[in-house]
Amino acid sequence: MKHAEVASQIEARRATLAAKYQLTTEVVMKSLTQVLSFDPRKLYRDDGSLKAVTELDDDTAMALASFEVVEAAGKAEDGPPLLTKKVKWLDKNVARDQANRMLGEYSKDNAQTQQQTRIIVVPAKDATK
Repeated sequence: MKHAEVASQIEARRATLAAKYQLTTEVVMKSLTQVLSFDPRKLYRDDGSLKAVTELDDDTAMALASFEVVEAAGKAEDGPPLLTKKVKWLDKNVARDQANRMLGEYSKDNAQTQQQTRIIVVPAKDATK
């Protein structure tokens, strides 16, 4: 980044990509808010059954990291068919950290003055005496 022309080209490329993918601070903050305000109760119907992904509201769906359904139908003598549903949502601790960084909350800590450290050398006792 020592060369102004290179830095300018990199910044222009970043701006082009941000515009292309509509990556703005507002979009990032909305995404972080969706993760931070995620409520797992919204994944279930009143009867306790898990909703299909298509039934989820936008904010709940955007907070999910993965949604997996495994179905394996066996023969009657093998027992009941297997149905497994797995839902994972994004890590709220990571989202909190990212939000705090974006909001500048850590800059207060970074701006604290460094305490001066003094090293005091104490000569060892003469072992020959």
